[in-house]
Parts: sequence; structure tokens; C-alpha cells
Amino acid sequence: MAKMHKLTKGGQTIFPATIYDAVVNPKTRKSLATEISDLEKKTDKVYYHSIYEDDSIRSQEKRRINKIIKELYITPEKASIGTISLGNIRRNVTTSTGAGQWNVVLYDSSKSETTEVVSFSSINKKGSLELLEQDGNYCLIDWSEVDDGKTVIATTSSEYQLNISYISDINNFPIIALSTRQTIISLKDEYIKMYNTPAISWVDDDFNLTSVPKIKNICDEVGCKCDFGLIPEYTQGTGDYPIDSIYSFSEEQLELIKQYELEGFHMQIHPVHKGWYTSASAGTYQGRAWTEQSLIKTIRVFKDNSLLNDSCIIYPGGSSNFSDTVEMVKTWLEFGITAVGKYNVGIHNSYKLERYFIRISVSNTKTQIKAIIDEAVEKGAWLILGTHGYDFNDSGTIDEITPSLANLKEIIEYANSKINIKPIGEIYRLRKPMLDLFIE
Repeated sequence: MAKMHKLTKGGQTIFPATIYDAVVNPKTRKSLATEISDLEKKTDKVYYHSIYEDDSIRSQEKRRINKIIKELYITPEKASIGTISLGNIRRNVTTSTGAGQWNVVLYDSSKSETTEVVSFSSINKKGSLELLEQDGNYCLIDWSEVDDGKTVIATTSSEYQLNISYISDINNFPIIALSTRQTIISLKDEYIKMYNTPAISWVDDDFNLTSVPKIKNICDEVGCKCDFGLIPEYTQGTGDYPIDSIYSFSEEQLELIKQYELEGFHMQIHPVHKGWYTSASAGTYQGRAWTEQSLIKTIRVFKDNSLLNDSCIIYPGGSSNFSDTVEMVKTWLEFGITAVGKYNVGIHNSYKLERYFIRISVSNTKTQIKAIIDEAVEKGAWLILGTHGYDFNDSGTIDEITPSLANLKEIIEYANSKINIKPIGEIYRLRKPMLDLFIE
């Protein structure tokens, strides 16, 4: 038998007249009536979700729609219609009125003719979570729940009438909010508040066999894990493109890589620099056909050698400046780290995450670098530190301007003391709900 909670007042057990008085919160010891009253006094926000909640013949289909439309807010003016029904949800559907439509349409089902109440149109079109807005009305939709090229509910039947009056537990869905002042707190603001928390990662590039063990030693001594950007060895073929070139890792590299993986170090995809941009070392930028073949061969060499990665690209040099290259990367991987920048605040392009390279010099002192770390933590940013291990010498010098391993260790210790340095894949997944809201 379930535990019963007696309602007491003034030290005496009382027998309530209503169920609202009888039901008691075991944590607060307050009756349901009191809890509701207190909530009404404190609540200045109302959250809408689960647009369908019934046992009709179409319940299964409605449950699916509830998964698609996460939350919905209709202005009081529109909600006063009271007969608003879902007419359709289209993902990349071509109709007589246009090609590639991504939209959600609400109708007044009381009208004999189709009368549109609100029509939400996507501008994101990423197949992921998106907040749609139209004239102060909001729809939070998960496009991944809709089949590409398909329409959900191509009807204006009153069976799909919305539960306008239904409100959720205020603590469960803090996304789209209506205050008593009739103002909307945007999804962007809410997600920045939730996910823009300070984080630090560290990527060491190129996996140089001489310097990499020294970088790992710093990690071991400090008590953190960095990511390593792995550039395959490249043997050019005879053609114009890398299709007949050979991408590989040496046995010595593989032995070290796999040992490091077992110790918790992440390896990330870093294509060879050749052809990705124009420089003395990379040659001439060769365009998308070249970079795509290069990327595919790099992904393959990872898979062929059973190497793990976080579906991330460490862009070669300045290649992230080419929009066609970034668009190409989107078809193969989940996110990308550039070779430039400072840190990542709030909603940001997940395919152009900025990296701050540690370059100790007279013009960029150790104190100045620490100040960047402090600034990033204060702003709740994701700071991705970048290094080439071979840029640091073994002199043991500790000062403000020498690129020594000793100075690098001090910087890493400082960063890790602020926020534990964590792999980029872990931080990316934590911030992904916010990053997915980015719209170019």
C-alpha cells in the first residue's frame, strides 16, 4: 500500500473537505491547494507544450506530432479564436505554391473554407531543432522527427484542434515563456543562459613524433587530456587530384596513437594542408573537388586503422575561410575547429569554432595569454587552446616571452585551475542544443 500523508494544522490532524486539501507534497508538507496557490503567486511565466493530449482515434499520430512540435506559443489574440488546428508540417516539400517548403501551418477549423491563422516558415533548414517565429507567435520544432520530402497531416480537420489552454509544469519546459507583461523570452536567450557556461579544451596539431610525447607529459603532470590533430602522411599520386595519392600513418605513429587513446586522449581528423588554401607550404587552393577527395581519404585512413574521433575536422590553415569548403565539410562531419580566433560565446557556427593559438612572444606575453583565459571564463565562453608542440623549446626557461615547454606548462596549469580542460567532443555535445540554433 502506498504511504499516506496526513494533513495537520496546529499540531492536530484534520480531515479535509476536498481532495486538493488531502493531497500533500511529501517534501514541502504543503497541501496541493496551497502548492497551487503559491505557484500562482510566484509564477510570471507560462510554458506551453504537448499540443495534443487526448485518447482519440488519432492519438498515435498526435503523439508523433508532440515529438515534432516541442513547444508552441500563440498570442492571446490568436488563441482567442479557440478552434486552431494543425493543418500540416512540411519538410522540404514542393507544392503548387513553391519548391522546398519547410513550414508549419495552423488553421481555423471552424471555418468552412480553409482560413490560415499562423504560417511558420523555416529559415534554418538544417533538419534539427529550430525556433520559428511569425508575428509574435512561436513554434519550437524538431525537424529530425519529420521525414525529408514529406508532409505530416495534410488536412484541416477539427480532430487536430490544439489544446490552447494546456500549460506545463513551469520547471519542466523553460524555453518559450509568456510573462504577465505579455513579453516573449526568446529561445536564444534561454539557451545561452542554459548552455553558455565556461569550458576549455586544448588541441595540439600535426602529431609530430618528436614533440607529441612532450605535450602528453604536460597533460599527465597537470592532470588533463588534450586532443591531437592527426595529419596523415601524404604521398602524391600522378593525377591532378588526390584520388590516387596515398594517405597513411606509420607503424610508429599508430602504436603511439592507440596507446594514447587507451589513456583517454582524443584524436581528430586533420587533412593534409596541400590544396586546401594558398600558401608557401600548401601550394595553391585547389577548390572543393580537391578538398573533398582529400577529406574522404583522411576519414578512410582513420577508419582503416580503427582510430576513434569525434566527427570533427581540424581545418588545415586558413581553409575555413572558403565557404564552399565549409559547406562540403558539413556533408561528412558534425563540427569543425578553425585555426584562428579567440573563443566561442553563445550561439556560434559549429563548423567554424574558433581556436586561440598559444604563441608566447614579446608581443603576446604569458600574462596576456592568461588574461584571455580569464576573459573567456568570465564570459562563459568555450576557449579552445591551440598549439603546435614543435614550436616550444626544451630550455626550461620560465619568463614572460620565451616559447618554452616550461612556460606552456604554466599556461596549461593556469587554464586547468580555472576550468578542467576537457576534450572538444565532450564540450561540443554539451553545447550542441545551443549551437544548433545558429543561422547564417
